[in-house]
This record gives sequence, C-alpha cells and structure tokens, in this order.
Amino acid sequence: MGASRGTAGRSRTRATSGKTGKPSGSARKPASKGSRRAPTAIKLQARKRRRQAFTAIAATLGTAALIAATWALVSGIHSIGRLSYGPGTGNPSAALGAEAPKAEDAQALEGAGVAVDEAGPGGIPPMQSTEIASLPDPQWLADVSAATGIPERALAAYAGADLVASNVYGCRVGWNTLAGIGYVESHHGTLFGGGVQPDGETSQKIYGIPLDGTNNTMAIEDTDKGRLDNDTEWDRAMGPLQFIPTTWEIWGTDGNGDGIEDPHHIDDAAMTAALYLCNAQGTLEGADNWIPAIRSYNNTDDYQKQVADAASNYARIERELR
Repeated sequence: MGASRGTAGRSRTRATSGKTGKPSGSARKPASKGSRRAPTAIKLQARKRRRQAFTAIAATLGTAALIAATWALVSGIHSIGRLSYGPGTGNPSAALGAEAPKAEDAQALEGAGVAVDEAGPGGIPPMQSTEIASLPDPQWLADVSAATGIPERALAAYAGADLVASNVYGCRVGWNTLAGIGYVESHHGTLFGGGVQPDGETSQKIYGIPLDGTNNTMAIEDTDKGRLDNDTEWDRAMGPLQFIPTTWEIWGTDGNGDGIEDPHHIDDAAMTAALYLCNAQGTLEGADNWIPAIRSYNNTDDYQKQVADAASNYARIERELR
C-alpha cells in the first residue's frame, strides 16, 4: 500500500504547479475547434476518397485484364485446335489423307476382290483373298514411312486397307485414320518391345488388360474360351489394333490372302478395322462421319482426340513430301 501512495503522489506533483493545483507550464492547452481538428478531418476524408478511387481503378483494370486474358486463352485454344485437329475444337476430327498411289500391278483394283452375292458382316460383302500390303506404291511407302516414323510394313497394311475400302466398297477411311488408331492402340505393334515382321505377323502377341470391370474397363467375362485372347476368365483386347474377341468373331477379315483371320496379323487387323469403321457411317469423309466412326471404335473423348491428333499429324507430314 505505501508504494502505491508514493507513486501516486509523485504523479500529482508533476501534473500541478504550487498550491493552486493548476496545470504546469509544460502542459499543452487543448486546441480550439477551428484551428487543428478540422484540417485533420478533411485530410482523412481526402485520403479515404483517394483510396476509394484507387480501389475502383484497380478493380476496373483487373476486370479488363481478366477479360483480355480469357479472350487470349480461348483464342489460343481455338488456334491450337485448328492446327492439331482442323476446324471444331469441341469435336476434333482428322481430314483424310490423300489416297496412297497404287502399285503398278494394282491399277485394276476397282471391282476386284469382292464376292457381291454373299452377305458379310453388317451387310458388307466379304473380301476374297487379297494381299492388301502389295497394293500401295513401294516408293510412296518408303518415303512416308521414313518421314512419319510409321514402320513400313504397318503402313503398307493401313494404305492397302484404305485402297480396298475406297476402290472396292466406295468408303474412304484414310490410311492416316488407320495409322492414328494403330499408333494409339499399340504404337503400330511395337508395344512391349515387339514389332511387325516382314510377313505382317507381330513378333510378340499383344494382349490388353483383363476386362474385369477394374481400371475403367467394362466387365466382359470370357467369350472365346481363351482361343483368341489367351484368357479363359475374362476377355482381353488383342493384336496391334486391339479388337475384343466378340468383335473379331463378327468382323475378322483375311487381309493377306492366307485364308485365316488373325487379329495379330497387321493386314488382317487393318482390313478388319477399315470395314468396321465403314459399317458405322459408310464413309469417314467429313467430321460428321469421321467422329461417329471413331467413337464406334472407342467411345471416349480422350481416344477421339488422340486418334485425331496422330492422324492429322501423319497427313500433314505426307502433304509436305509432295
């Protein structure tokens, strides 16, 4: 208690002068209403108005910048889409590459190789024995293979299948479409270190993962007792163009003239893919036909875009060689 009183007493001594108790000379007199407080209030209001103005300007500039950035982004996406896929970035498609020139001994291809009195899959007449890989011009194959990186033997199958589809069935598929599918499905048969051999067989059989409902797959229990896909529990996609057994049983076509429909042979796989795609739309010319046909092969946006990208790139490289 004593310490508290002493402290209080010293405080009062400093604050007053003599016995009167009036403020000492060092204490400041209160400012008058018109001298100091009014300018301070005006300054505060002015600062507030400046801050509000700066905030409004910044908001306007920010909105303008956001609009400009959005416009640039959308324009960039459309530009990239036109370069990669052609018009229509929302539904990318690939323009068909020019038909491969025919080899000298394939000039009379029109009207050959089809038994029109027989019904084939989807109403398409079945192929008679035709070695489709012998149809494209050898020099064209060598040049395009070297430029695109597509193995020459696989390219011969893609181009030959397109020639048959176009000249025999009146359906343009596009060698570059088949090449785009081949790239996406198996990198033209080179997955797992294998490749397409000179006779068209893959050096290593290619099987997809089990279609057991996992890994975003549809559950398809075994339909072929493992005869085609080497799996007696679940079906698997197979070969360089990855057909499932049920599709192959319906559409499998002999593309090399040996009388056997083999999903692991690039000629058979390419010819089967061409006829399967033709059945979907009748032709793949134009985005309205190309997109549904590709979606019938694999109905996902990502797959469509990947095939369109690869097919468009191959067609562009081939055009630049002319």
